[in-house]
Amino acid sequence: MKSPQSWFMLAHIFPSGSRSAAHRLACRRLLRSCLWLLGVFALAGGLAQAAVIKEGDILVTDPNVDALIKVDPETGARTVVSDFGDPSQGPGNGGFPFGALGGIAVTGGQIFVTDFFVGIFAVDPRTGKRTLVTDITKGAIHGFLWYGMGAEVGGSVVVPLATTSLPTYVVRVDTRSDHRVLVTDFSNLTQGAAITCCYIQDLTVGPLGGIFVATENNAGGASGIYRINPITGKRTLVSDFTNGAQGTDVADFQFGTGIAIESSGQILVNSTPNFGTVTRTLLFRINPITGKRTVLSDFDDAKQGPLGFGLNGLAVEKSGRLVVGTGNATIQELAGTLVFRVNQLTGQRSLLSDGKNRTQGVLLKGIANIAVVPGDHDDHDGHSNHDDQGHRDGPGSNSKPTGDSLVSPFGVVK
Repeated sequence: MKSPQSWFMLAHIFPSGSRSAAHRLACRRLLRSCLWLLGVFALAGGLAQAAVIKEGDILVTDPNVDALIKVDPETGARTVVSDFGDPSQGPGNGGFPFGALGGIAVTGGQIFVTDFFVGIFAVDPRTGKRTLVTDITKGAIHGFLWYGMGAEVGGSVVVPLATTSLPTYVVRVDTRSDHRVLVTDFSNLTQGAAITCCYIQDLTVGPLGGIFVATENNAGGASGIYRINPITGKRTLVSDFTNGAQGTDVADFQFGTGIAIESSGQILVNSTPNFGTVTRTLLFRINPITGKRTVLSDFDDAKQGPLGFGLNGLAVEKSGRLVVGTGNATIQELAGTLVFRVNQLTGQRSLLSDGKNRTQGVLLKGIANIAVVPGDHDDHDGHSNHDDQGHRDGPGSNSKPTGDSLVSPFGVVK
């Protein structure tokens, strides 16, 4: 693009001795028009930059929209990063039933997204182009994926996998070679207590590499939080939601997703109503040693901020604040369309993005999972994007995301 000084050179096209008033007026008009166009081009460049994926940006999978969506952490504006129904961006799910997109992880300059019935996609954050790195329908270890995904050191991710029948497995997948390893089998008693009733409802990887899963309350089983040794697959029940000594608030994960680990190692988990015995919408903090549960934010309590219903998706920002997806409490909407920010100290909530507000961008129809994009310095250990944010600002910081660029390789998305 030419500099402003280049446009001023147009005035010298006409010899000074022959300029009439009309010539001077024409020159001024031409110059003004050129400068206006220059401003338009500069603005267009600014708009393009607004689509850059950078540190602190919020990523959402919405299976009902069938897309990976970026939520601006400052304005709440929403932009489609990758439309899984657009074949020009790579392989998709062929419009398979809604509810297909499940987990997100960001590591090594790539975004990974799971689809229940297809596998694991790598999404180029510069273009939104997709590559299918794991076809979960094929191979010695196969089945269908469930919610959640965590990134490990060296380009591997861990995902929950189920066959046509229970139980559920945790599988490690090398995203470069598609080599798969069974980490834990919930029916294997040598690895811990068996769970034969329930699916893993979400999964994440902690700062030290431990795998954490939330199991749903279903078919008479209890909601619980398990820690899994990433090497041996041994399981430890950290918090049993039927154990009153660990907390008296009843919770259920059957219709909700969301588990994350703070930099302190504290476990955060969403719960959601099931229209049965559990009717409350709560965000819990759990002591990783004792399993003791406390309610950090009660989404049924207007004193802590706008109400929510049916929590889906949970992530930790660099500042320590939390990002939570929820449905509209007025209509008891389980499909998450609202993105809240929660103060990690007080549990106070504020609405960041209203997924039904068209002025903020693409509409949300049902949030499955949420992740926060780490910076280059946060991403070197390969941990999941919403597990180890390297919260250098401290747990009490209320600073906004810095917006420091992930730049290489993150850039303009489609």
